[in-house]
Amino acid sequence: MGWILALLVPFGGIAASGAEAEIHEIGTVGATFEAVDWERAQLAASLGKDQFLLIGGESYLVFFESFAIYEERDDFVEKLDRFIAGASANLKDFVIDSEIEFSRLEGVGRAIRRFSGVASGISVAYQIEVLSRGDGVGYLLLGWTTADRSSHLGQTMDSAGETFTLPGSDSDWFIKTQPTIHDYDFDPWTVSLAFRDSVLSPSASQPRERYSLEGDEGELAVHLFVDSLEGTIDQVLDQIVEVAASGEYEELLREEIDSPYGPAKQTFLRLEGVPATDIAIALIAIDDGRWADLRMATNKSIDRRQGLWNRLLAGLSVEAAEPIDAFPTVTQDDESSDQPLHPAAQVLLEAGRFLVSVPWDGSVHRAPTGDLLVRSDDQLTLYAASSSPSAKPTVLYEAAEDLGGDVLVWGDDTLLVRSGEETLRVHEGATHSAGFQADQASAQGSTLLLSRSPLSESLPGIQSTQYSGITRLFSRSLDGTERELAALPNQRVVALGLGQDSALVAAIPRYLPSSSEEANQQLYRIDRERGNVQRLGPWRTIKRIEPSDDGWLVSGQDSVGRVGVFRVEEGGEVSLLVRGGHEAIAGDGGRLLLLADDCRSGDQPQCVYELPMTAVLEHGLRLDPFQAQDLNAIAERLGEPAAVLSLEALEARIAAANAAARDHNGEAFPETSDGLDRLLASLVYRRELSGEALGLLADLVSWQLVADGAQFVPAVQASPARPGGSGWESRSWFAVALHPLSIVISTLYDEDGWYRPLKEIAEQTDGRQVLVSPDLAALRRGAYAAYPDAFDELVEVGSATDIGVFLADRRENLSLRGHVYQQLAGHGRGQVLTQVAEPFARIEDAAGIDVAAFYAERLSGELSPVEAEEMIAGLREAISLDPTIPGLYQQLGIAYEATERDDRRELAAACYDRVLELTSRGSVFEGSSEALERLSRETP
Repeated sequence: MGWILALLVPFGGIAASGAEAEIHEIGTVGATFEAVDWERAQLAASLGKDQFLLIGGESYLVFFESFAIYEERDDFVEKLDRFIAGASANLKDFVIDSEIEFSRLEGVGRAIRRFSGVASGISVAYQIEVLSRGDGVGYLLLGWTTADRSSHLGQTMDSAGETFTLPGSDSDWFIKTQPTIHDYDFDPWTVSLAFRDSVLSPSASQPRERYSLEGDEGELAVHLFVDSLEGTIDQVLDQIVEVAASGEYEELLREEIDSPYGPAKQTFLRLEGVPATDIAIALIAIDDGRWADLRMATNKSIDRRQGLWNRLLAGLSVEAAEPIDAFPTVTQDDESSDQPLHPAAQVLLEAGRFLVSVPWDGSVHRAPTGDLLVRSDDQLTLYAASSSPSAKPTVLYEAAEDLGGDVLVWGDDTLLVRSGEETLRVHEGATHSAGFQADQASAQGSTLLLSRSPLSESLPGIQSTQYSGITRLFSRSLDGTERELAALPNQRVVALGLGQDSALVAAIPRYLPSSSEEANQQLYRIDRERGNVQRLGPWRTIKRIEPSDDGWLVSGQDSVGRVGVFRVEEGGEVSLLVRGGHEAIAGDGGRLLLLADDCRSGDQPQCVYELPMTAVLEHGLRLDPFQAQDLNAIAERLGEPAAVLSLEALEARIAAANAAARDHNGEAFPETSDGLDRLLASLVYRRELSGEALGLLADLVSWQLVADGAQFVPAVQASPARPGGSGWESRSWFAVALHPLSIVISTLYDEDGWYRPLKEIAEQTDGRQVLVSPDLAALRRGAYAAYPDAFDELVEVGSATDIGVFLADRRENLSLRGHVYQQLAGHGRGQVLTQVAEPFARIEDAAGIDVAAFYAERLSGELSPVEAEEMIAGLREAISLDPTIPGLYQQLGIAYEATERDDRRELAAACYDRVLELTSRGSVFEGSSEALERLSRETP
């Protein structure tokens, strides 16, 4: 403590003087001290500028200014204790008065303490006090004198205190002590906080996407966020706590708080450490999935900052920015995940009743009561059997992390079975240990069938498998007793179902590689009474087994490759009911409960439907009529294909393929682009497709492209698909060349390839001529021949009339027209550009590129407000029809700036911002970026 050295100043070393009373400014923000009996002196450089000597006596006084928060008594006492701790280490015979005087008068707090000791052989008495209004600044007064004058120290300190005044209402500091509203932008919201600038100030470090404040000499921090997080308020708060605490902590309190915006809660945390850190967090819902998140961290107890926290919460407000109507907002349908539904699926699903939608990674189970239990990644929900699809479900359990596992009902218990972990019982919104472990389980009345594999032992340095030993099947009663039913050595159970008299179990050899192309899973029937095991036959994959009225419902892929829901009778006879990657949940009373992967009613990719069995028997086999094994069989029926080198050969090939398809399963191949896209999507990653089947799919793609207007280019010889190729082999402003086999390969096996190839190709060609052929060389020759010899010269020097006629003859080719517009602008032919674009821009429902080209030249010069308003109307209409053209928004921004509107800068900035959302390069991007920078400098 450097100041302690000043206490060693020899008493009597400074002569007394007869100075008159003088008002001295103390500190830096306007506090004053009227020195009647004191005169300013320089005792030691380490004590600052506010040092005083008592006139005519050996007493000394020093003022220290501190920008800390003094609200509670403990704040004052802590400041005293810190100074005294430094002094005590340098004094002998240290004695401290146990009494602490604390008082408040007219909002000013004052704490006093006394101590004594020996310094350099001199007995010294001290008095120390702290004064503050709790407005972010405080003053420590330290006085000392010789021990024989200790009785006068308090009197002389009181005399000094009587003349000490804190910064008054005429000071700049007083203005900072008045609460003011501070706005923070979280587009499109403005979040406001009311606080005193004397207490909190912006942090030197401002991380992205948050605002940070600090105070109390760096021992307090406030952070404001707007979070985008999904879940209930407690789930979101748990996520925030995990990040904010980032270690061991104790949650002191969690409670609801009042909010005019939506659900709101606060929590107080204590983080372990020396010293401990307390954190207050408030979470307030402001929109669907958006939360205002206020946090305060302090090195003091949260109780000492409760007043400040309450004031921050009371002064928090959220206001949504008024939307700027700079341009039309066009809602575009997202069809990226909407594969067309097969007509048979449409008929079948409409014949049934939609019950509930289920996420891909979820689990669904029908309880004996008919209720449906659905597990998502963090929630377990009950849908009552008697309720309508719009009825609100009951949330049985919410988790802060991924639940995982399969859900089922056993007796009165809802169980969550997770392989290799303790089975959980869900009750009254919480989970409890069920007292046993199971890898797979199925319930029938009061009996639970479960499979259990012992975990592998491990040795240091040797990577062991997860399980080893014999998989055993147990029958468990509600009272907890278990009976071993059967054992499956070296088998891993993947699915099981429990019926009245028997169980059906699917297992795979533990040490054989799993492959969807090999029938290495086995289906076993096990007698419940005797435990006899009967092998029913091999399968490729089995996802689910459920008992039904007349046997079993098995969902998966059989030994010959058929995918769907199968009926398996007690004797092992198998018949296919529903084609496709669907799952049977239950089947009784003439109804089938189906988890369909074609969902058209719910908000998730899968849906549960209750279907009449009569409709299932009529339409179920047509849901996915062309699976991999069907295509292989049809291609084999066609025999060794002749080379499809001409349009006539392609037509004959398709006719023969349709005849073979009708003979195979009673249905011809799809005759529309949507239908063929759906067929291709159903075959993604089906490695068992034969080479002949892939060739057949390529021919179907060629034929559909021709039906949609493509030109078949006669081939000399068929070319193989290029590895990694998309099938889009060559392109110009006039034509695109497509290799059908490469398109098929890209769609089926390339995760970055086509999704709905025929639809996407039609969208991306922009009216250019489409050339299709199995011959890559012929395709390239065709694409090259489509490029006119005199085209470049026409754009560079041709008249507006000639260019207009050239484009009119190719009216549907938007790609070509856009290129011509760009070239004319690049060659500085602005007037020609306007003349060429005008007839296209004047038609009803004009394309955006035509409107942008028509206005480009005029917008590069001076615009009158009247002209600007006229262009604004035209540009807004063009955007409503074609909202993805960046140039339209740049032009609209320029037009707004030329108007006399009061909000023209805000409107223009919104347009330029939209450009930056649509593109990240090019002259339109650069021009809009520069305009935004200019507006930011110009805007008041």
